[in-house]
Amino acid sequence: MYKYLCLALMLVALMSCKKDDNNASGLKKRMVGRWYIDKVNIDTYNADGSLEVQHEATGDAGNFIEFKNDNTVTSFTTANAQSASVSFQTTSENTFNIIQEDRTEPCRVISLQDKSFTFTLDRNKGTGMVYIEFTYSLKK
Repeated sequence: MYKYLCLALMLVALMSCKKDDNNASGLKKRMVGRWYIDKVNIDTYNADGSLEVQHEATGDAGNFIEFKNDNTVTSFTTANAQSASVSFQTTSENTFNIIQEDRTEPCRVISLQDKSFTFTLDRNKGTGMVYIEFTYSLKK
């Protein structure tokens, strides 16, 4: 009897862990690949949360963000012919973090389809300071 109870508890534990893993890993599988920057909306908010400045930038041909299976992100801009690599971690079925040396920046998926990916990155939101919300619109 004890053996069956232990087996049942282990199955429940494994099933509940697997569900969370599948949501986050499912997002990762859909994110992985090279995405070309279509446009970036940059909204700057005052410390009180009121919108101060809005700016929209269109992506130059060749600018991309590439999410890789090893949890790294590479971005490339043609304007200064530079690339940068950081890491990322999916945290749920619609959220992930960009992890840089000195900070972790939360991101929220707005839309993710076969050929388009839109997400926001909130820098300093909820800190009581001026914060910036970047909305990236990407295409394959």
